[in-house]
Amino acid sequence: MTRAPHSLPFYTAIAQRQPGDHRGDLKSVEHSPEVPQLQERFQSELLSPPRRPADDKPLFTSLPSGPSGIFTLALPDSAPCLLSFSTPLRAGAYASVHAGSTQLQYMLSTPREFAQMLADLKRSGAIQKFALDVCPYCLAFPTVDVNLRWTAEDVLNIWAIQKAGELARESVYFARAKDAFACGNFQLATVMSLEAIQHVTAEFGRLHLLLGKTALSVGDKDLFREAKTFLEFLREDHALRELQEAGQDSEIPN
Repeated sequence: MTRAPHSLPFYTAIAQRQPGDHRGDLKSVEHSPEVPQLQERFQSELLSPPRRPADDKPLFTSLPSGPSGIFTLALPDSAPCLLSFSTPLRAGAYASVHAGSTQLQYMLSTPREFAQMLADLKRSGAIQKFALDVCPYCLAFPTVDVNLRWTAEDVLNIWAIQKAGELARESVYFARAKDAFACGNFQLATVMSLEAIQHVTAEFGRLHLLLGKTALSVGDKDLFREAKTFLEFLREDHALRELQEAGQDSEIPN
């Protein structure tokens, strides 16, 4: 097991929101016809060499906790559900919102191990369903009924569907934010970028780079500092250099 980081970078604008906050007109982005088109393409790529993950390499992250030894959540129909994540950062982001000051650990599983773990937990009655990459800020999320006969291939297919959807949604949000920035609509660029980071993924350096550049354009020192901190945390050295170069002529100190 690996200890979860004590703290993760954050954006003040996101940290001040509460789970279930109204997302307004931004839902129109989620229903864009571009999303399913991109998702289909990404899913095919993720399951094809060389991008297809190996059956015996760590891929799934769980949070050990509770009597069953793994973090679960009771759904509205009372069915116990395992929450799992595609990266430790996503697990840490969820824990930072819902675990308070509790120090958690990560448990990494290969696709083969994860399929076996799901079967064992269902046989013991600990879970009936599982969910992958639950958004910390959304109260509703899709779940999957656990099948005792799942193999590594089956859980990889589920992972690919989820991950492809994430990549597709991030692509659409980033494109909208980039267009807004190019048109000088810095407020919309900020809103789109923060929405993607909060509800889709915080692991794409280009979102933080765009936020940093937007902060430079409007003179927002706090937002610039937070974007820079995220790039440092993600070790996005190229994006960090680009942001620092963009800020050389601004009044915001690097």
